[in-house]
Amino acid sequence: MVNLPENVKRFIRAATRLEHANGKFHRLALYTGCAGIRPETALPLMLDLGTNNEALRNDPLYMGTRKKRLSEQEEAEYLDELMFALNKVWPG
Repeated sequence: MVNLPENVKRFIRAATRLEHANGKFHRLALYTGCAGIRPETALPLMLDLGTNNEALRNDPLYMGTRKKRLSEQEEAEYLDELMFALNKVWPG
């Protein structure tokens, strides 16, 4: 592991173990803890931009979007628009 203070190393190991339970939110805790960002100022988002896996799209138990994944260009445009809208509502 990189030369980090022992308390940061312990935090990273704990957050990594917890990731299996609820990855996105524990990863947010890890990133905010290491970066010194107050977690209450962060908004975790999970985006489902489709899948190219035909078997998943046809699976009745699949809970994701049943559309083909966006192209890289469409994804970039969507994320740009999303970030613009989020910054307009919550500037800074």
